[in-house]
Amino acid sequence: MFLFSKRREAQTKNENDEPLCSVCSALDLRAILRNGISQDHAIPLGNLTDIFNKNVECGLCRLITTLIRRLWQLDKHPSVDLDGITCELYAEACGVALDLYDAQPKDLCHQLSIKTSTRPRDVFIAMTAAQSPLTLDIRLLEEDASKVGKAKELHGRRVGQTVDVNLLKGWVRTCENKHRGNCDTVWWRAA
Repeated sequence: MFLFSKRREAQTKNENDEPLCSVCSALDLRAILRNGISQDHAIPLGNLTDIFNKNVECGLCRLITTLIRRLWQLDKHPSVDLDGITCELYAEACGVALDLYDAQPKDLCHQLSIKTSTRPRDVFIAMTAAQSPLTLDIRLLEEDASKVGKAKELHGRRVGQTVDVNLLKGWVRTCENKHRGNCDTVWWRAA
């Protein structure tokens, strides 16, 4: 199967590279981000408590731990029982870059998603009240998109202290020219 690498290829060390645990190092994250993997074929990562315990030694476990702690607001709910919750990883399409000249898809973007076997009731209530996203998604940064053979346009970007007005204008122009009326109604503005 293309999702697991039997041996890791020699890679140049990047200052952002972090060591991975045995479970995460068996994943071929480049192939997963490049090709995606359906939720039906999600890859088991193990128990949530084990992932939390490995967050010091594994960069991906730390990323998952941080994501779940923040979105589940675990600092506000320290007594939530996480025992028995398992996690799986999948990658679904999250956008398509269109060729500006013929409006044909030129690149498909995938994001990592973490599926948990359950979500504690207190966590669900708090997330709903705070209108937090209910999905556990991890987006690739635009600066790393080329590492998996993708264009940077649809991937996450670092946000600084200033606003790039030209970028915002470009988004509005793309929306007006390509999306037409599709952007008038969005889920959070529905009356």
